[in-house]
Amino acid sequence: MPEGPRRFGPSARALGQRLALLRALKVLAFCSLALLAWNLPTPILPMALAKWGFLALAGFLLWHARGRWLLQPLMERELVLQDLALEVRRGSFKRLVVFESLRHIQMEQGPQERIISLRLDLDDDSVALRDLDGLEQVFSALAAAKDSKTLIEVEEHRLDWGEPLPWAVMVVAVAVMSAGLALLF
Repeated sequence: MPEGPRRFGPSARALGQRLALLRALKVLAFCSLALLAWNLPTPILPMALAKWGFLALAGFLLWHARGRWLLQPLMERELVLQDLALEVRRGSFKRLVVFESLRHIQMEQGPQERIISLRLDLDDDSVALRDLDGLEQVFSALAAAKDSKTLIEVEEHRLDWGEPLPWAVMVVAVAVMSAGLALLF
């Protein structure tokens, strides 16, 4: 008996990493503003009060900024898994992937066999799926419904460079090394 359509949204892991990146960017921007304000000379008391008032207002606005530009593209993603097709939505964009048109399925796995992404090569185009919940169920449905000529390829990666966390760690490491070198010389 066929199941009804199953809906999947953005993964909690991807959303959590982007929220952490947003918080880090806010802290970095606030620290930059504070350092700039600290280094600006203000000999007159009203100018000093204006400078620190501006810093307080900018800090307040930074902290309460929602980061729509960073989170909105992820929040708009939705995946609808049906019996014979897959519908990918992002905002007003919709793409229907019929299982019969699949020619190649490429799956990237991370540590603990977590599916990082799926790339579906079709007769006319290809579709990449990542940062969504339910990729395991999508892969199972695709593998069960695929044509006998459809090739399945599995790649294993120790680190997912498509996520913001490895990049943020690398940027912090470079910043710490640069600061250390600047102190030495």
